[in-house]
Amino acid sequence: MLKNINQEKFAEMILKSYRHQTETSAHAYAKEFCETIDEKFEPLAEAWIRGEKLPVIKEGNYTVGKIMSIQNTTDFLFALKLLNEYRADPVNGEAEIWRPRRALHPGARK
Repeated sequence: MLKNINQEKFAEMILKSYRHQTETSAHAYAKEFCETIDEKFEPLAEAWIRGEKLPVIKEGNYTVGKIMSIQNTTDFLFALKLLNEYRADPVNGEAEIWRPRRALHPGARK
């Protein structure tokens, strides 16, 4: 649980970073993250909210940066969620980290 995170500022950053979020959904997302993410990762969330360089916090063989690289994404919150899942359950968490994600490619629908 992220105890020292200002949920209002967290929601503001979610709104800025994720274009499909509404004010209501951003607040719900911030609340959910604060309730479910392990406190070990609080410095990551704090740095992200402030727009600072993310600290390297390793869990097993993984960091948020490594997960973003594996998933070929810049989605910090998604990577943090996967890292948290890995911390809670390394076997299933690792499977999720390496699970390919489907993406729409330009021109895929004709």
